[in-house]
Amino acid sequence: MRSNDRTRPVNSRGKPLFLFKPSLPGALDRPKIEGMTLETERGLFIKNPPWGIVQSALGLLDPGVGNSFAVLSTGQSTYVQTLRGTNGFHLEWRVTGDDPGTYIHYRACDPEGSAGRKVLKKFDAINAGEYRDLLTLEMVISAFRSFFDRMAPPAALRWRVLDL
Repeated sequence: MRSNDRTRPVNSRGKPLFLFKPSLPGALDRPKIEGMTLETERGLFIKNPPWGIVQSALGLLDPGVGNSFAVLSTGQSTYVQTLRGTNGFHLEWRVTGDDPGTYIHYRACDPEGSAGRKVLKKFDAINAGEYRDLLTLEMVISAFRSFFDRMAPPAALRWRVLDL
């Protein structure tokens, strides 16, 4: 094992290692929807990933140096995605309609978060935000797990529609 210039553990081909313990409860669970795909900015692309890989990929996101977002999708444009910054995460959920090209796009909000407008700060950019948009890694993992298990957003978060 070696590290790349960003101090992330990588294998001999320069690909990031995903460190998870298969002995953890649920680590080898597979998604409940066949054809689910996990993708990251760094190029990870796994069909029907076990939960441990999804959780590890979220934990390895960086605040804007080449691996700051992850997407878990059904392959039909319904997905949950997150973007990591130096001060938290943004989380979005897209649900596609029955008609091609129709969808509703949501942003997660922490009901107990800051009432002030907060931007997500990254090393390479700033992502605009509204009040209570900044989330913790634990909230993001919970939302991805909810999508993974039942494709339903977690009740602990509030959701607002984004106009895209």
